[in-house]
Amino acid sequence: MTDRNTIAAAYDAGVDEEYNRLVSTPLFEAEFMLISELLEKYIENGTTIIDIGAGPGRYAEFLLNKNCNVGLVDLSAKSLEAFNNRISNNKKENILFSDVSCATSLPFIKSNIADAVLLMGPLYHLTKCEERTKAITEAFRILKPNGVLFAVFLSTFHKPHFH
Repeated sequence: MTDRNTIAAAYDAGVDEEYNRLVSTPLFEAEFMLISELLEKYIENGTTIIDIGAGPGRYAEFLLNKNCNVGLVDLSAKSLEAFNNRISNNKKENILFSDVSCATSLPFIKSNIADAVLLMGPLYHLTKCEERTKAITEAFRILKPNGVLFAVFLSTFHKPHFH
């Protein structure tokens, strides 16, 4: 089973680094730009989004600027605290919740509530197939019919070496 406490402690210790990561190098900037373009294309202004594994909330902040209603979930309490401290008061009314939890256990989130779900980080850390399946199942439970799931993960398949 994935050690959630170890992951939470690592992200708690590196909140600023994680927030700045997506603007720290040209490659990470390209990642942020690509994801932002996809969010812009597939998420309408004013819709409901649940960001599972939100970290310090860089994508949630982007979505708040689109006047979306956003719920955030992350293992790192300090990341969510940093997000809440950074967001201006006029945007806070669009924050549905900001809760510490794991992507595999989200009973406090109603079914069929979200127009889109972001699952941008948890699948990196959930190493067991059953855990990944549970996180994806939870994401689909939360999504409205015809909702959009944004998921990112690392493949467990080994890359061949070419000589």
